[in-house]
Amino acid sequence: MTEDGTDAAAVRDLFDTRTGIAGRYAVARDPAAGLLATRPAPDPAEMAALHAAYRPFAAAEGTAYRRVREGVFNSPLYRLWLAVDGDPSFHGASFEGRVVDLGCGDGRLLDRLARAGVAAEGIEQVPASVRAARARGLTVHEAPLEDFAPTEPFDSAVAANVLEHCADPAAALAAARRILRQGGALRVSCPNAGGLYARLFGRAWINWHVPYHLWHFTAGDLDRSLRDAGFSDIAIRTETPALWLAQSIVVWLRARPGRPTRALRNLLVMAPLTLLLRLLLFPVLWLVDRAGRGDCLIATARRG
Repeated sequence: MTEDGTDAAAVRDLFDTRTGIAGRYAVARDPAAGLLATRPAPDPAEMAALHAAYRPFAAAEGTAYRRVREGVFNSPLYRLWLAVDGDPSFHGASFEGRVVDLGCGDGRLLDRLARAGVAAEGIEQVPASVRAARARGLTVHEAPLEDFAPTEPFDSAVAANVLEHCADPAAALAAARRILRQGGALRVSCPNAGGLYARLFGRAWINWHVPYHLWHFTAGDLDRSLRDAGFSDIAIRTETPALWLAQSIVVWLRARPGRPTRALRNLLVMAPLTLLLRLLLFPVLWLVDRAGRGDCLIATARRG
């Protein structure tokens, strides 16, 4: 048992259920880091190559999928959906002062903040992501977080589904604390390896996402990591986006080793299934989240 009362244990014989790269992986607790880790883990050069091939927005540029995706994200109904389904990327959140998005991807959150008149910058190391974000006219620094030296501290920082990708999560959190002002706020989200759905779906859980996810957090792991990095006033809850649940179901039904699961990119499959799950399972998802066993950990903390 982990110290937050969950039973996240070693999981073996995992494979890439999204893009179909070859290889078998396992997840087990790393004694040095004290976290669940993917093994074998790609080295930095291998990971860079994987991200270059994987980033879906780059492949979707100029396609009908990309146009529909952007239209949905910019629609008035999207904020209502976030309020109902959960918001692990903090697109519906309000922020104080100057904001930095750690691992900003193609800049979707930054774009929303800019439209709202918020002073925001991003940090991103995937070149294709940097190009896409800068094409929106956004300020994005292409540098490792540990090397980033802003001219003045930020009031708020966001790490939305980022920690699980970091080579060294402890160093990343320490760097996030360094670039925040005293009392500055940090928002973190990451998949909950100690949740009900990781146990329910087993190897088919969408958020093992090997080999791209190097680390896997339980609520206790995330709380301890934040405290070790010098954060205080930590609050952690869970949310279960229906899309994540729909993706796990599709992986359970369709994923095969060495083959991309194309249904995950099919709007005609994913949109109805996501909506159906949210409507049918709303009470169950709400109760599981209230019990802290939902699919995504949502943490807020302050620089102590």
